[in-house]
Amino acid sequence: MTQTGPISRIARIRRGAQAYRFISLLVSLLLLFFIAAVGYMLEDPSQRRLAGFAIAVLFNLMLLSAVNAISQTRRTMTTAVALVVPAGLLSLVSAAWKADAVLVLNNLFSIAFIALVVVLVLDFLFRSETVDTNMICASLCVYLLLGFIWASLYSLCEVFRPDSFVYAYADEFEQASMVFGGEKSLVPLYYSFVTLTTLGYGDIVPVSPPAKILAVLEAVIGQIYLTVLVARLVGLHIAHVTSGSSENKS
Repeated sequence: MTQTGPISRIARIRRGAQAYRFISLLVSLLLLFFIAAVGYMLEDPSQRRLAGFAIAVLFNLMLLSAVNAISQTRRTMTTAVALVVPAGLLSLVSAAWKADAVLVLNNLFSIAFIALVVVLVLDFLFRSETVDTNMICASLCVYLLLGFIWASLYSLCEVFRPDSFVYAYADEFEQASMVFGGEKSLVPLYYSFVTLTTLGYGDIVPVSPPAKILAVLEAVIGQIYLTVLVARLVGLHIAHVTSGSSENKS
């Protein structure tokens, strides 16, 4: 007999959410980046504060998408919730209350949770035997999440070591704005992804030792990840083609 009623509908919704879990996470990451860019372009202070709150809300949406993406077991779900709840609440608090203590705690919980997501998604990538849309989206999510982790690390660096970065071309709004959270979130995201992709424009330069070390680590990890990922995808494709040829011959 086929199950009907609320329970069966919930089960179907959950299966659908799991089938597209990495697609939804990728969309939420791109949307967060887009809203951070829009908020940064606003000039009115009240609009900027509103944009900061919108970024906090979208950050929470991204966290929830990440929980859905990695929660395959009860143990994983428990660990993810234990990290994501304080990270989400602190992101909303930091949008309204600019305090270093709140910012530090927010970034620490965010880094811990996103690092957990990266590890579990990498485990999924290296256990997958076929290249499909979900796997490709998962690989893109890891790359973007690495950028978000380092944006938070740069934010912490700026809190503990002020003037860790020099801004070659910056107005008053951009100065000392390496803070991930709020209307200036685009600055650490921009610097993080410029470093991750090794573009190195030179408009923002790390000057303190911790900032320099973080920048080097991000550039190296970004290149290693792309190299290993491409090798993995090519290997799976070759294995799939070889398997298909063997089956046709038999």
